[in-house]
Amino acid sequence: MTTSGVIPTGPWMLRCSPSPERVLRMTAKRATGLLCLDFDGVICNSVNECMLVAFNAYSGTGYTGLDALPAGYRETFRRYRYLVRDPGEYFLLVDMFHRGVDIDEAQFADAANQKVFRCRNFKVKFFAARRELRDRDMQAWLRLHPPYKGFVDFIERASVPIDIITTKDEESVNLLLQEYAVRDKVGHIFGQEALVIYGGKAGAIREACRRSGVVPGETAYLDDHLKHLADVRETGVKLWYATWGYANPSSSEIPDDIHALTIDRAQEMLGER
Repeated sequence: MTTSGVIPTGPWMLRCSPSPERVLRMTAKRATGLLCLDFDGVICNSVNECMLVAFNAYSGTGYTGLDALPAGYRETFRRYRYLVRDPGEYFLLVDMFHRGVDIDEAQFADAANQKVFRCRNFKVKFFAARRELRDRDMQAWLRLHPPYKGFVDFIERASVPIDIITTKDEESVNLLLQEYAVRDKVGHIFGQEALVIYGGKAGAIREACRRSGVVPGETAYLDDHLKHLADVRETGVKLWYATWGYANPSSSEIPDDIHALTIDRAQEMLGER
């Protein structure tokens, strides 16, 4: 695990300013605090589902399987999925593929800023296409969301009621947690609808802390997107980067106040006393 800076070791300092690892370990064991998790890219790998739904929403098709999608599109989507911060931005991936545009990070960011209205409209189509796929073949839809090996076990072993903070719609999160048999281990779910109400992930985290009666300094937030982590920095929660998710920046690209975590290390924390 990557951390930076010197962590105070004196007991007074630990009481007043616990290290990020200590906060995560304490929350997982219900010693204190709150554990907030992103969903896609942290709990489950939804890249295939988003790939299929985005294509259907863009093209007006009703495909239920990946074999119907162009091979080049599948490769492009998997390669650049990490650029997407919000479901509306899937429009950019599909559109660039159809137009034969080469994709890079700077170009994608510029397109996201220039096409805000089109992305916002596409988000509505995206969620409608997801509901249509789910209604047509629920089992096929569920199979498109394999959980990350080891992390469902982490949720099962953690004794703190975990909150979910995600851009995924709440109905989908509920269905998938039930499928993984860990819905009872999760407290509040702040999905796409809640993010609109609370003004994004930062507002949702503040509300999660308020409901649980926990201060942000004793709260850990785990996400696989550095931009999302940077967006909630202002709340004062401890920031953790899920290295098994879609993005994979080098350690030099991770800011000093964001701490990288592997699934193995998360499991080890639960076993430490």
